[in-house]
Amino acid sequence: MKIKEFEKNGELTAKEQGSQKSISLDMLAHDINNVFNNVRVSTQLCKIFLDDSSQVSKVHEQLDLIGGQIARGIKLMSNALNLSQFNKVNPPIKQINIIKPLQLAIKFVEKNFHDRKMNIILNPFDNQIKVEANELILEVFENLLVNAVLHN
Repeated sequence: MKIKEFEKNGELTAKEQGSQKSISLDMLAHDINNVFNNVRVSTQLCKIFLDDSSQVSKVHEQLDLIGGQIARGIKLMSNALNLSQFNKVNPPIKQINIIKPLQLAIKFVEKNFHDRKMNIILNPFDNQIKVEANELILEVFENLLVNAVLHN
């Protein structure tokens, strides 16, 4: 297919696809670097806390944080692999009730950031809020909530 045919069919041109891949890789690299930096800082804090026996509880807190960051890194890589597979095949867009994926995303964030004080309340006016989306909606919600926790 020629580029003009892609444009006519409403699909991305080869140039747009390359640009999109570059942006996605930059975002993945940024997020993975944040995970590694958090693990590095927590490891350094553990070393400092271990020198003072009264700080052992803080070591446990840091180890929990490290575990959460590792889970986050694994999730990021899984999402990147899923996305690369989805880009090869166009996933069907269909009506999806967003309540369940949103609840799952909230549980994921609360589990992985249990050391943070947060109060996420989902109080939908209806139990059936439908949108046109695909299976990646869960990853979208998780990403939004993780970034909200990390950057607020």
